[in-house]
Order: sequence, then C-alpha cells, then structure tokens
Amino acid sequence: MVRPAVQRIVSRTSVVVALGAAALALPAAPATVAAPAHQSSFCPGAESLVPGTTFHHHRVAPGVTLAEGTAHDSRGVVGIHVLRVAVANRKLRFTPLFHSLAELSPLTRLAARHRHLVAAVNTGFYDMFGTGAPYGPLIVDGRPVVMSTTGATVVGFTEQRRVADAQVWLRGTVRAGPDHHSLAAINEVRPPSGLSVYTRAWGSEPIPAPRGAAVRVAQAGRIRSVRSASRQVPRHGELFVAQGASARAWLSALPAGTPTRVVTQVESNQAVPLVQAYGVGSEWVGQAGVVQHGFTCRVHPTSQPARTAIGYDDGGRQLVIVVVADHPGTSSHGLDADQMSGLLVQLGVSRGYAWDGSGSSELLARMSGTGLSLRNYPADGRERPMPLGFGIETS
Repeated sequence: MVRPAVQRIVSRTSVVVALGAAALALPAAPATVAAPAHQSSFCPGAESLVPGTTFHHHRVAPGVTLAEGTAHDSRGVVGIHVLRVAVANRKLRFTPLFHSLAELSPLTRLAARHRHLVAAVNTGFYDMFGTGAPYGPLIVDGRPVVMSTTGATVVGFTEQRRVADAQVWLRGTVRAGPDHHSLAAINEVRPPSGLSVYTRAWGSEPIPAPRGAAVRVAQAGRIRSVRSASRQVPRHGELFVAQGASARAWLSALPAGTPTRVVTQVESNQAVPLVQAYGVGSEWVGQAGVVQHGFTCRVHPTSQPARTAIGYDDGGRQLVIVVVADHPGTSSHGLDADQMSGLLVQLGVSRGYAWDGSGSSELLARMSGTGLSLRNYPADGRERPMPLGFGIETS
C-alpha cells in the first residue's frame, strides 16, 4: 500500500493525544445520482472509492478525528484525508490564519503564531498571480473583512456552534461629515463599480486601483489630503477607491480634514447570523446522498488535481474537511469535481463545497506526542504560499 507522504513540522508546544492504532473501515453512505448534465470527454468516469478502502483513524484532540486511507483505481492511487470536527465542543476554537490579506505565506508559517493549534488547512480561492488576496468573502467576529454587495456563498459557524452555509452580501456606508455614500465592497481583489474601502487587514501591499479611479486616504478618522498618489492603506486608517461617475464625484469632493466613519454589516439569506465564515467554490453536495455530475474538467496540468473540500453533516454539528492528494509523475493522483462529489456523498456529507485545490491543498494535524505534521504530499513538491488558512485550536 502506498502511504501519503508525511512531513514533520517543528512546533514550540506539544500536546499529547491518543492515536487510534487500529485500521478501521470507514462506513460508506448510500448514494443516488443526480440527473447528469453535459460532461466533458476529458472527465474520468465516476468511481466508488470509499467502500473497500481501509482508513487509519487518529484522535487529534477531543472532538477532532482524522481518517487517512489510500484508495486504488484504474489510474493508480488516491490519498484521502478526512478531518471531522465536533463543533459543539466548547474546548475547540476556530480561527482564520493570516498575516494580512495581500500577503502570501506557507500554511506552516501562518500557523506558527498559534500555539494551541491541533489542525489547519488551506481555504478558498485567491489571486495567485496578482495581489495574492482571497477572492471569496471572509467574516470574522460577525463582521465583514472581505465582501461586496454581490451575493456569494460561504460556509461558517453560527453563535449556536453549528456549521452552516449561506449567501452573504455587504451592506455598508461611508459617513463623511454630514454626508454619506453607500459602500460597494470591502477589501475586494477587484474593486467593483461604486465606492470601495480597504482596511489595515489588507496589509502594506498596493491596492488594485483601476485606471481612472479616484483614490483618497483617511487616517485617524479624517480625509488626509485632497488628492492621493498612494496605493497603500495607512496605519490606523483606510483607503477609499471610487469607480463610476457618481462615486468618483462624491469622493473627490471631500475636503481634506473631513471626518469619516465606515459602517458595515453582513446581510444573509439565513435567519441565523454567521460569526465566522469563508468563501467557497462549487457546490459539490447539495442534498444528502445525491451525487452531482456535469462539472467541467480542467485538462492542464491535470484533470484530477489535489482538492480540498469543506462540508458538514449531522445538522451542522459536525464539520467535515476532505483533502485528496496529487503527486505528479507518480501513480498518486487527485480527483475531478464529479468524483469529489461522489466521495463526499460516500463519506456521509450532507452539504459540501470546493475549497480550492491543486498545489494549495494542504492539511496539517498534531499527531500523538508530536508537533504539527503535513499529512498530504503538496502537489507543487513544496508548500504553496497562500493568504488565508483555517485553524482549529484547543483551549
């Protein structure tokens, strides 16, 4: 049996946990198949990977388990890593891992400042060849950190400690003296038409102001100058970008010294607000037991890359994160999106989404008596820098 590569990562703390040494079979959920849509001829056929695969189960921490196994198919082997988290356990905390939104770092470096981490994983899609910032929404402490007025899907946590998915969008206002203007976005990779704001969470990297946009800097709550050539967010301040005639005229007319205040809130299609949430990609499981088909397949560099998925089951009481590995040049390969849908259904996930993939897919876990370990082979051969990770900590 080919086992996934494991890399030891030195940690400043150690937590002794029990390691389930026995190899146990992971039960498969019954599945039906949704009506197929058009499928590219490059897509490999659907496979049943969970039945017959032996999974080794590890108790990472109270309420956190990791199942790892290697499935065999016609093309070789698939390394599967399944992290399950009992989110109702109040000794667990969930935290975004980032230095600043536009700063790329390996996941191990993002995790290094968090002494009580027991597991960490890459999150959603990001601007890999541009600013480096995340594309999807980010909600921290119930507040929007990245978001626009255009609705987008997130998966996150409610105040009742349940996992949930939702459509979210921004409602915000910039108050400038007696006047105000609605916000179109906060910390977005590509500022949309209207008025956008960039905060210190963005970091020191230049913001992506399009040609012709009006740019103004506010520091210590006041517009700093009439015109600004700066593209950097100041310390203790914000940077405003306006596109479109109305927004440009409003922002450009503000006199230097005008007091400003940014007011934002998250709007959602769900009655229960999310206190922390992350942007996700395609919905791979929309109904328990139903496999979805018809996703497009990427041909280059591979139609079966490494993947990371996020989902939940048991009415949101259990968070499920799945990573499949890819080792180019060997028989170890990842899965296409159709196959990921089937895998999540077989694992019993009732709702599941894409959470980025290829060289970004990475899972760290604290094994028995050791520091954090990289549990999957990174498809690039080394860790790929990313702006944002997701961490699970113990109190």
